[in-house]
Amino acid sequence: MKFRGLVFLSAFALMVPQLATADPAQLTVVGEGKVQVVPDSFAIDARFFGVGPDAETAIESLSFRYASFKSDVMSLEGLETLTIKTENLSAESFQPCEGYLEDDVQSLDDCESGIFTGSMELRLYGSPASVAGNLVSYVSELGADRVQLDRFIVSDEEAAREQALLAAVENAKKKAARLASVSGMRLGPVIDVSDSVRFSDGFGSDRMVVVTGSQIRAPKYAIAVEPEPVEFSAQVKMVFQLMPAGKN
Repeated sequence: MKFRGLVFLSAFALMVPQLATADPAQLTVVGEGKVQVVPDSFAIDARFFGVGPDAETAIESLSFRYASFKSDVMSLEGLETLTIKTENLSAESFQPCEGYLEDDVQSLDDCESGIFTGSMELRLYGSPASVAGNLVSYVSELGADRVQLDRFIVSDEEAAREQALLAAVENAKKKAARLASVSGMRLGPVIDVSDSVRFSDGFGSDRMVVVTGSQIRAPKYAIAVEPEPVEFSAQVKMVFQLMPAGKN
């Protein structure tokens, strides 16, 4: 009998540390947050073209058009910042009947003399977003043969992501508090947090050229634009310790 009692006491002694170190009750929730931010800048694609009977003349024509554009574009009324980047520069020859034979052409050697072209593709980053339409119109006036508003941009994406994340944390806390309350418990400290933020594509900010000058111009044909707000959303998973209600 004494031997059995010792076995029982030993088994109980082994259980005590396990009970003492058992994990406290926990609650895991996922919070969601969304914010909408109106874009404050934009990106525009533009192309300038030069044509001539030879490559030198074509490039000269292109250079003149680009120089004229560069000297005048900064004077657009309402434009605050502008960055101009060259995306592509090319020069090529073109033969009028290249690729097919006309009725009176027996061979490509009988074609008229070819012409040469030079082209430059630009990406314009500017602000504020409200002048994007007017800039498209103005760049066209300044000689671009193709101009396209590519997209609107939220320049401070980090601040927008932070707002979405804070909203998600608040949402998670409210969910957890409500679940704890209906369970007859209360929330303890936060044990773990992990997050995920989603947002639309954009461009990072680059060195901006501040627009200055005394000759401010308006485009011949104004184009009003109203950018849609960009939505930033975030999710956060939070793990709380649960405490008995009324216990400090």
